[in-house]
Amino acid sequence: EVENMFVNDNLRGKGIGTKLIQEFLHWSKDKNVTNVKVSVYTKNVEAIRFYRKNGFFDYSKTMECKI
Repeated sequence: EVENMFVNDNLRGKGIGTKLIQEFLHWSKDKNVTNVKVSVYTKNVEAIRFYRKNGFFDYSKTMECKI
């Protein structure tokens, strides 16, 4: 399980995140993992775009209500 992954703002757009994801997926395949999932806040449009670009697709939605 990867708890958090991020690339500093000043280093984004250089392929670092894509390389991290590719390495993680390769490592996961070597461990016979068949599925991986990520949780992304719906307002984090950049992260959603990033993960979609790297082969992830929308699967479920978690709803929340403050009381």
